[in-house]
Amino acid sequence: IPFPMSNSLRVLIVDDDAVDRQAAHRALLASGLDVEVAEADRGAEALDRLTSEGFDAVLLDLQIPDGDGLAILREMQARSIATPIIMLTGHGDEMVAVEMMKAGAADYLSKAKLTPESLARTLRAAVRIGRAEMEAIQAEADRGRLRENLAVQQGQMEAVLTSITDGLVVSDLDGNILAMNPAALTMLGYQGPEDVQRPLEEFTDTFTMNTVDGRELGLEEWPLSRALRGETFSDFEVRVCRRDTGRTWTISFSGTPARGRTGEAILAVVTMHDITEVKEAQQRVAFLAEAGAILASSLETRATLKSVV
Repeated sequence: IPFPMSNSLRVLIVDDDAVDRQAAHRALLASGLDVEVAEADRGAEALDRLTSEGFDAVLLDLQIPDGDGLAILREMQARSIATPIIMLTGHGDEMVAVEMMKAGAADYLSKAKLTPESLARTLRAAVRIGRAEMEAIQAEADRGRLRENLAVQQGQMEAVLTSITDGLVVSDLDGNILAMNPAALTMLGYQGPEDVQRPLEEFTDTFTMNTVDGRELGLEEWPLSRALRGETFSDFEVRVCRRDTGRTWTISFSGTPARGRTGEAILAVVTMHDITEVKEAQQRVAFLAEAGAILASSLETRATLKSVV
C-alpha cells in the first residue's frame, strides 16, 4: 500500500497512554515540519487506518494492550503496508527496539528523550528512506509489468509470424539474421531458428542466387542486402539454389528497411513467396503453346504440299 508522496506529512501516533500520545503530538507540531497528526490507542485501530488511509510514518509504542509492537509490525508486513515505523521506547526497551529494527522498523526514539528536533530529524530520515524503498518497489513492479507486456507482445508477434504463409526474414543493420518465421525456415530447408541466426555472408556457402535469365547475383545484389542499403522493392524474382542438395526454387522477394518512431532504419525485412510451381506451370503452358504452333504449322505445310501434288 503506497503512502503519500507530497511534501506535507501525515503521521499516525499509536500509543495507549494518552499522556505519551499528547507528548508526541506536541513534539510533532513543534518540530517545524508541515505535518498532519492522527492518533490511535489500539493496534487493531491502527492497522485498520493504515490499511484504508495513507500515512507517511507511524510512531508506535512497543507495548499496546491488544498486541505488542512486533506483532503489529508483522501484521503490517503481511498486509503489504510499507509505511515506515519509528518505535517509541520506554526505559530499558532499547534492546527490544533494536530487534524491531532488524524485523523492519525504520528507527526508534526514547520517550524520555523525545524532543521536536530529534523527532524531526528521525522522521525526515525514515520518510526519505521509506519513499526511496517505495519508489524502488514501484520501479520493480513497473519492470515486472513491462516484462509481462513484452512477453504477451512477443507471443502475439510469434503467433502472427507463424500464421504468415510467406517466408519472412529479419536482420539487424549489420546483416546478422535475427529471425525467420516457420515458412521461411521450411522453404529454405532449415530445422529451427538457431540454424539461421548468423551473418548474411555466411549463407553464400549454402546458396547461390541468380536472376530468372541466369545471371548470378553477388552478395551485394541479394534481396536482404538491398533492404540493408535502404531500398524498398517488391516482386524481385530470383532463382535460389541450395548448394548441398542442388534443390532450386524461384522466389519472389519483397524488402524494406524497418524504421523507428523517428524515421531511422532499425532493421531490414524481406518477405519470400515461392513461385516455383507457378513458373513451372508457365513454362509448361509456353512449351505446349510452342509445340502446338509447330504442330499446326507442320499440318498446314502437309496440307499445302498435298494440294499441290
